[in-house]
Amino acid sequence: MAIPSRYVRRGWHNPLETGYLILSQAKGEMLALSWEQHRHDKLYRERLFRDLVNITLSINKQPLPRIASFTMHSNGSISLSNRPLDLHFQMLENEGITSGIPRQRTYTAIEPYISDLLSLQDSKILHQPNAIHDREDGESQLAALAALRAIMHIFISPEKRHGPFYLTLTDLHQSNIFVDEQWNIRTIIDLEWAHAKPIEMQVPPHWLTSRAVDGFYDADAIAEYDAILDEYLRIYAAEEKRRNAVVVEAAIKRDVWNSGSFWYFHAVSIPKSMYNVFNRHIQPLFNKEHSEASIFDEVFSCYWGKHAQDTINTKLEEKKDYLVRLRKVFGDLQSDDGP
Repeated sequence: MAIPSRYVRRGWHNPLETGYLILSQAKGEMLALSWEQHRHDKLYRERLFRDLVNITLSINKQPLPRIASFTMHSNGSISLSNRPLDLHFQMLENEGITSGIPRQRTYTAIEPYISDLLSLQDSKILHQPNAIHDREDGESQLAALAALRAIMHIFISPEKRHGPFYLTLTDLHQSNIFVDEQWNIRTIIDLEWAHAKPIEMQVPPHWLTSRAVDGFYDADAIAEYDAILDEYLRIYAAEEKRRNAVVVEAAIKRDVWNSGSFWYFHAVSIPKSMYNVFNRHIQPLFNKEHSEASIFDEVFSCYWGKHAQDTINTKLEEKKDYLVRLRKVFGDLQSDDGP
């Protein structure tokens, strides 16, 4: 059901002959500019974490009935009726990779949503000409996707399967957060990627120790993040108890980290990091040797789909053609530039 917004439809003559954008100024300074300078200072972190937590708690005051994005209609009303679109999703479609997810598709349960996210990664392999580098890489990627499907049920709580769901800022990082000199948050930008997600997939920021989600290479990196995350979750629990008198969300987020769901939800959501996250953090939860053994990839890749090896063969031929076309383009550019 659509609900009214504060906006109304109004006809207005555009005196300009070209399109234009109305811009506003973001208050504060981009967090990324002072991140390395202050991220080791506990007082700065506490102020930042407290504001991040309170923003999340405020948004989560309103549960939502489905996994979806909001749509503003021409009459000024808003409805939760668009597919849950995030940055990684859109980047693939911008490359011409079909998602197979129509605009009006929304989800009332988590499993079909994750299934479609994994199908999107299948589509990336099938339609991106350089998606597979060699046979070993192809088997590794297909085996990882097959395994992520097989173990889905382990990382999903049945009691939270059908929600409620909560609006989530899916592109929240240091360059989209603006703070004052004391790291109090003043502005958040790039809100267009916000959509309703399961509470379990509303994971803590992976960048708290300045690492990409696939940049946790060893036990020391994990231990460093674990310590900072504990600090973040303690603040989360304290603020949640102060506001709501009970601690629910902080406990869920801690369980998501402790159970390995943190890694699973990142693997299914971020295509470019999928394999590394699966290999380093998910696979060892089940068998520590398989992440180092090629036999797993050779065998399990067959269960990605029928004719998996034929798919790999086709992709290797596509890569050869892609490299030929790439060399031709750069050769033509060099010719245009002269000697």
